[in-house]
Amino acid sequence: AWQMLHPRHNLAVSTSKVSAWLEGASLHLLALTLWVELRYWLYDGDIFRSEYTALEVGLNVILFGMIGISYFLRSRASTNIAGLYRWFSNAALLLAGFNYLIILLASLFGLHWIHGDVSPRPIFNQGLLYYAVPVAVAWGVYQFGAPSYRRWARLVAGAGAGAFVFINIEIRHLWTGSLDIYHFGGFSNGELLTYSATWLICAIMLLITGMRRSMVHWYPIGLAMLTLVIAKIFIVDMADLVGLMRVASFLGLGLSF
Repeated sequence: AWQMLHPRHNLAVSTSKVSAWLEGASLHLLALTLWVELRYWLYDGDIFRSEYTALEVGLNVILFGMIGISYFLRSRASTNIAGLYRWFSNAALLLAGFNYLIILLASLFGLHWIHGDVSPRPIFNQGLLYYAVPVAVAWGVYQFGAPSYRRWARLVAGAGAGAFVFINIEIRHLWTGSLDIYHFGGFSNGELLTYSATWLICAIMLLITGMRRSMVHWYPIGLAMLTLVIAKIFIVDMADLVGLMRVASFLGLGLSF
């Protein structure tokens, strides 16, 4: 119905308000359907089971984010209860952010609860749900959500803070087979150099994008990251390198400029 009543298909009459209402309702029903079905699969049909697992926290970020966006879209199409829709949108987006914060804090403190059952398979593991999907949700909030939350969504998605966390977590998993940042109690030289190379690429991409597209908030972020990479290379990476490896590292750093 949303597609059939879209204004581009109905040039003779105005259907924009009805189409906007149906768009919000469609997203709302999709989020609720996913919520019920996912809990049904997770808990063998007991959709009201009161458990708070790491997997459910990751799913909550997606579902609360979708519901927050849908309520905001419905508030724009509503004439009588727009304020109530906005209140529900704010509540849902706050809950999505709270669940994402729990994931970050659990990872920071190395809790087994967040990384205990993670598959050793590179890239395609629970890390995508915990760290990559929230970036996509933040992008959706930035594009379609309430204006009061777009600055925070831009920090996670647009400025790349969430993507930066995801990349580093995946590097850790690639070298150790775990999402635990304290796994094995140390970092190998190869892992440290992988961080430096990845950070350097990210910094260069931010600088180039900031200059070419006139995104003033990206350029200082890229410059700060580049400064961090240089400091890390000289203070940490070079400490254990000798001979040709040290020379190659200096050459690579020089070429990046």
